[in-house]
Amino acid sequence: MENINTVFVDGPLTQQAEELALHCAKQSGSEQPEESTLVKKLHALDPETPADELVALLMPELSALSATPAKEYEAAYNQLFFIVKSATPATIAKSLSALMNEITTGAAEVPVALRLKVLSNLFNLLPAQSPLRADIFLAVVRLAARSDLSQAVVPQLAKLDLWAKEWQLTPAQVTQLYLEISRSLSADQLSPDALTFLVKALRSAQDDPTYTTGSLKAEAARAVGATLQNPDLYNFDQLASLTPIRDLKGEPIYELLSIFLQDALPRLQEYLAANAAAVAEYQLDPEVLLSKMRHLSLAALAGRHIGRQLAYADIATVLAVPEDEVELWVIDAIRVGLVQAKMDQMSRTILVNRTTYRSFGQEEWVAIQSQLTTWDQSLTETLQVIGNAKLLAQQQAPRPSASVNTATSTTSATPAAGAQTTASS
Repeated sequence: MENINTVFVDGPLTQQAEELALHCAKQSGSEQPEESTLVKKLHALDPETPADELVALLMPELSALSATPAKEYEAAYNQLFFIVKSATPATIAKSLSALMNEITTGAAEVPVALRLKVLSNLFNLLPAQSPLRADIFLAVVRLAARSDLSQAVVPQLAKLDLWAKEWQLTPAQVTQLYLEISRSLSADQLSPDALTFLVKALRSAQDDPTYTTGSLKAEAARAVGATLQNPDLYNFDQLASLTPIRDLKGEPIYELLSIFLQDALPRLQEYLAANAAAVAEYQLDPEVLLSKMRHLSLAALAGRHIGRQLAYADIATVLAVPEDEVELWVIDAIRVGLVQAKMDQMSRTILVNRTTYRSFGQEEWVAIQSQLTTWDQSLTETLQVIGNAKLLAQQQAPRPSASVNTATSTTSATPAAGAQTTASS
């Protein structure tokens, strides 16, 4: 869906409308299409007839237009788009709904890929700043998702934030657009793209002055559940800061999110035992949740040992797993990007180089302050050692010999004395 607004159609609008009416009459099975009422009516019109009037006459023929064979389908619709584009903005807006509905649900013989191409042509025919583009893009996403062709529109989704600004949509309109796209891309389980746009919708909602507290509770709960269930997502801080998510306070799903933000494995195990119904309602897998919590607990423990050795036994205690499984959990935490460390199988320890915090609060600031203090002391000691080494080197360096200078002075003085003696004789 590139921003190209070119449709190659020649001739005045009335001529184009008459040709299109003739084509529709043929698709309707008329034996004498030239004698059809619409063709005759268009033929009799003044060449300067406004496009609005032509569009009003042609729109009832959409079902016949959709019966066009695939090889002529795009050209026929482009001819209609050329006429519609020449109409007033009000007529264009009024016609779009019928056009999109016919293209997406018309004759089943037309391949979906061709329908998507025609919708793309309609999208590109409108000015880049037209908010009507949002409706067309949504129709494209719905058709693609319904036909298992969502991957065909995924590259365009990255442009949607920019397009929404160009279309000058209000926060409420952006929220609804993103929600619709999320619903179109998801079935029973949210796909990564569907979850991305669901979270974007919630973020847009908090900028909406018309937002009503609790109006997106179902969507917010779904976003939390999908994020917790996704084995690759570990950043819950930004999600928890969104207004629609905070509106969930008091709900079991919000309690679960809070556990992942600040609690440890024992608290999660208690929650799972006491909230089996809520876990089932949000389609959560307890094993996935436990694995993620073990990764986060390992990262939290490693965060308190940056630059130091951490024993397998200590890790096993925190994760509540046998010590023989520690290496597998460390490797897994490294794989998901939560920890950077080196394992020493001989000493059964890991050396922690870096860790990712799940949230950043007072405890994390204290840990950083402690680490910076340690580094400061280490650097101070290192500088002292370097300074002492330089001083010792200066003290042990050989000094220039004074006897050399004296000998040189004596040697140069002797001829002078001899010269004076000779002169006095």
